Amino acid sequence: MFLSRSKRVRLRKQCLRAIATLLATLATLSCGRAQTPAATVAPVQPAGPKQAVTCRPGDPLMLEDFAYCAAYAVVHSRNKPRDASEVTGFFDAMWVLALSKGVGSEAVNNRVNDRTMLLLQTEQETKRTDKQIGASASSRGSTTLAEKAGFADLLGLAIENGAVQKEVSGSTLTLSTTPYALTTIGGGDTAAHYHKFGELTRLGLSATFNISDQQNVLANATRRQLAEWSAKFRLTADASARSRAAEKYWQTSVVSKVSAPAAAISQTAAAASGLDVSGRRDQIERKFFDAQIDASTNQVRIKGYVQDFLNAHAASGDDELVLALRDDLLAHLKEDITDQINSLGLDQKAKAKLAALVPSLKDAQVSALGAVKDFQDFLKSLSSKPVASVAYSNVRDTTSSTYSVFKFLLEKTESDVMQLDFNASASLYSNPNPALNQQRVRDYAAALDWSGKLGRSPFATMEGNESQVTFSFSGRYQRLLENRHVPGKKADLASAQAKLEIPLFAGATIPLSITYSNANEISTKDRVRFNFGLNFDTDKLYQLLRLSK
Repeated sequence: MFLSRSKRVRLRKQCLRAIATLLATLATLSCGRAQTPAATVAPVQPAGPKQAVTCRPGDPLMLEDFAYCAAYAVVHSRNKPRDASEVTGFFDAMWVLALSKGVGSEAVNNRVNDRTMLLLQTEQETKRTDKQIGASASSRGSTTLAEKAGFADLLGLAIENGAVQKEVSGSTLTLSTTPYALTTIGGGDTAAHYHKFGELTRLGLSATFNISDQQNVLANATRRQLAEWSAKFRLTADASARSRAAEKYWQTSVVSKVSAPAAAISQTAAAASGLDVSGRRDQIERKFFDAQIDASTNQVRIKGYVQDFLNAHAASGDDELVLALRDDLLAHLKEDITDQINSLGLDQKAKAKLAALVPSLKDAQVSALGAVKDFQDFLKSLSSKPVASVAYSNVRDTTSSTYSVFKFLLEKTESDVMQLDFNASASLYSNPNPALNQQRVRDYAAALDWSGKLGRSPFATMEGNESQVTFSFSGRYQRLLENRHVPGKKADLASAQAKLEIPLFAGATIPLSITYSNANEISTKDRVRFNFGLNFDTDKLYQLLRLSK
């Protein structure tokens, strides 16, 4: 039932080697992939303190957020070549919002940014639990009784150990992909590319190999080690956040509202720049950020009080320094702008114009947030539609003859946390052996899986990663015709399984299952088996990489 210590050590080593190989491959592939052209200004991603802030000039955020983003850019540009605009580009928004506080306007309370679509796509992709990454129940190394109707678009990889209905357990490597993945080589997996070739994701291809080389797992992906190959075709329409239906809804009902806040902040900044009749704006900016590029080192050099602050806190860590500088910036903004509103040379007409601009920004944000909420509800209704697939598998069984399996897979989402999967299949021998009591039809089988979500994985720390810890209960019945009336064998095989899947990091999941069987294909003895594995879904990893960029 359990592996020896030496086997566990070997499996752990092969899992780690597979992780390293996969990540190296992805790093190579990602160099040739185009990024989503969501913004004209590169974002500065805040690290350390977990704040839901996208540090990009033009995003309609609160004054405190822009101060944080400016501080982050300053601290993290000390030893890196950067564009000076990445440091100074936040000042327009801070100037406007600090002025608005001075004339009594409300601060902006809500946040919407131009990465909304990509963020929602990433959250939905990482939350998905409808993909079959591991081997089927017919493999001797499997953690699955009932298969999922979905599959990985780019690449799925699974290393599993155990057996569900086989006498001999073992370790297997399963690779899965779609023809769509081949079209992304060179051009990248962009929104436009998916719109053009997305229909190719209807066809999923997979191959399962027996692992004999424990030192190099991927070296087992040879024809000699091939245990099973499969082709799966999705009958129902694409229900993902990248589907044509989702794209159409976004373009017609959401995108104009989401873009409105960015346009409003630009108009506000332009108007506020025109209101600076005393020239104090440039003077204050130079005091804050006198940023220049050093031609000899191509690095940003910050002068003025910001540099003095960095020198005074040189021993502090980056995270602490960012927060301290943010607070200091806010204090200076209040002292030099908000509290000095009457000495900045703004007449009553100018103040009234400024006061009228900022509430319009807030209204635009409220409208944008409502549109995003409607889009989230649309995605939820889209993902709850049934998914149906048909599949063909060719199984090379070492204990019998090669046979083909024809399957129908149906999945239905019952609620936000509950999902049902139903499988029906029939198997045919290509060359039945009468001496083994074989006939053309090998078996009939049906399986039912009821799964639920326990919430976001504690290991999912990246922004947009909503990978779910899931549990499931499965049952499978198989009528093996060649075992009828054969002493020492059972024709009616039944299994029940409890399974827990724990996401570790982006795209990686550990499936743990315990299965009871009343018999197996060559023995009437009932048994309990514990199976485990390591699954990789690069669709999730790549989506998170797109978002982080």
